[in-house]
Amino acid sequence: SSVLELFPKLLRLDNHEVPSPIVFDNEASKMLPVCKGSIFESETLKNVILLFLLHYYCIYDYGDWQGLLDGYHNEACFLLVIPFHSEDLFPNSLDKYSKGSRNMRKLEDPILRVQLLKHTKLKVIEFLSMLPRTQHDISFLVVDMCVHTEKMLCFSVSRVFKEVEGISLAHVRAFIWIFIATPSSNFSLCILNDQLCVRDSGPIKTQGAFSIPVPTSSSFLPTLSQKQKEMVPAFTAQSGMNLEWPQNCLDSNNWDYTRASQIFT
Repeated sequence: SSVLELFPKLLRLDNHEVPSPIVFDNEASKMLPVCKGSIFESETLKNVILLFLLHYYCIYDYGDWQGLLDGYHNEACFLLVIPFHSEDLFPNSLDKYSKGSRNMRKLEDPILRVQLLKHTKLKVIEFLSMLPRTQHDISFLVVDMCVHTEKMLCFSVSRVFKEVEGISLAHVRAFIWIFIATPSSNFSLCILNDQLCVRDSGPIKTQGAFSIPVPTSSSFLPTLSQKQKEMVPAFTAQSGMNLEWPQNCLDSNNWDYTRASQIFT
């Protein structure tokens, strides 16, 4: 075979005919399927999950850890995973996450496996508060429904987030966040179990994300009606958050103050 590689047109070798080489036709290049976006089983589930995500990530990105406690069950469990090939080390850019990663392919210590599984909502929130501060583009998220029963929802949220502090400022990460939750009156959903998978993102995954900057008071307020301008500071005081998130929340709820305020009450 090594001779044929050097002389592909050779017909006879050592007085023996050389069998015809096996060749394969080159297929024409094909476009990969277009991403279909979020998948929901019904419009009702869509509204429930999107309201939950708006609520969760607004509070998470703002760093209101006390407020995030209401979204978790008392016995909730959480784990962080950084996927990588078995022969690779953790990427240096993810060192802030590597110590808390519970990747079972690399983690052999049974005691450490237990320690990295965060159990009870207090330990979950404590761990989340130690991760780098982030900004999620809510409009760019993709949601996939996994399982739905009368008392339980399982769904995944994916795409990218941006770090907003430290030496990794503006660094964009790809993530998949899987939630198992039950209906709740306080937070629309109560998280029983969630898993966050973080890795470095490529340029394709970041296309379109964060293309519209988060509005500030100077850029956002002049476009509002007088009534809306009056609603923003009142809603800001009620939610306890800075100006940008209450504005986004009001806008996402069509400036229905009562409906928007239910998220923070």
